[in-house]
Amino acid sequence: ETIVWLRTDSIFADDTLLHEVQEVLGPDLAGKVAWSTTHSHNAPEQYSASSLLQLGGGVMRKLVRDRMRDKLALAAQTALAAREPAQIGIALDADFDPDDYVTHDRRGEDNELAGGSKKDSFLWVIRVDRADGSPLAILPIFGVHGTSVDAYNAFQSCDVAGGIERVLEEQFDSQVTVMHIQGAGGDVS
Repeated sequence: ETIVWLRTDSIFADDTLLHEVQEVLGPDLAGKVAWSTTHSHNAPEQYSASSLLQLGGGVMRKLVRDRMRDKLALAAQTALAAREPAQIGIALDADFDPDDYVTHDRRGEDNELAGGSKKDSFLWVIRVDRADGSPLAILPIFGVHGTSVDAYNAFQSCDVAGGIERVLEEQFDSQVTVMHIQGAGGDVS
């Protein structure tokens, strides 16, 4: 079965926009398209008609929404055209980064709440290999609030997720696609 998993450097996904992307892709992919975001605070917004999501992202602009829809659909169509036989593997490290080398508790002021000082310690890794066994894609999944640049930054940035992807891709001479998938990153920096 074919599914499409899109990931953008943006602060949130919008289900109504995702439905528009599915319409562009056609009925064979209805309900088979997922959209993850990195939750970057330095990424384009204004693509959601939801008044709740507009609170932090600004009022929807049709131009931004249309471009986002078209780019998401194009990325899916390009990936679908490049399909090849592959194998998939999934691994879990339930105690990822116990010494806080990569991530740490983001907000100390909430440590008195239920659960105390705790971060998401799960690292899931999805690896996709070509039919010959060579790696095609790696999807590390863990929570990290993607805010390495300051709130006063006016430039678009892929932020923490882009840095993670770059470092991992360099380990494979950039011949492997790396796509960080956000986990429970609200209280993790």
